[in-house]
Amino acid sequence: MLFKDRIEAGKLLALKLQEEKFPLETIILAIPNGGVIIGKEIKNKFNFSLDIVVAKKIGAPKNKELAIGALNGEGNIYIDSLLAQKTGTDKNYIQQETIRLRNEIIAKENFFRNEKPKIDLKGKTLIITDDGVVTGETIKAAVKLVWQAEPNRVVVATPIISPEALNNILSIADEVIYLECPEIFVSLSDYYQNFAQVSDIEAKNILNS
Repeated sequence: MLFKDRIEAGKLLALKLQEEKFPLETIILAIPNGGVIIGKEIKNKFNFSLDIVVAKKIGAPKNKELAIGALNGEGNIYIDSLLAQKTGTDKNYIQQETIRLRNEIIAKENFFRNEKPKIDLKGKTLIITDDGVVTGETIKAAVKLVWQAEPNRVVVATPIISPEALNNILSIADEVIYLECPEIFVSLSDYYQNFAQVSDIEAKNILNS
């Protein structure tokens, strides 16, 4: 399936979510920035509350796009030790990236929430959204973060996901709902006609609309 853009993908994913029964107090937690557009379309369909969950991937020293792990807002780190070893990633690099990324996470949360308090997640059903999942490290960090808030159920919803990421996330989330899981996964942008970068300002405006 080739999606026109994130809006179309979000609408189709919302239709897929209709197959399940979610309580009225379900909360959507979007991963900025692309996941905010997906989350907004689900909110429009169900009128659930929409918030964000920020997690950052830790890229390999010589290839920042290759995630060797991830960091969440609580400072928890998840490292693929085998991949870190293969890419020559040492403890000093991970420590430096942890400090840098945690500062970015705090700044991003403050920017998007605009001093609004976090939604109480305890006992709630949560739907974590993103525009696509390749390695799954960022989503894994987000899932581990929200479990600390003692929700009742955690569901990951995304238009497209790789088989590897699907297996990894199913081990820590209650369910993963998706539209496409191609056996051969090349690049996320290959599945969108328009995969333009979503700016912080655009994502913030969507959250506040």
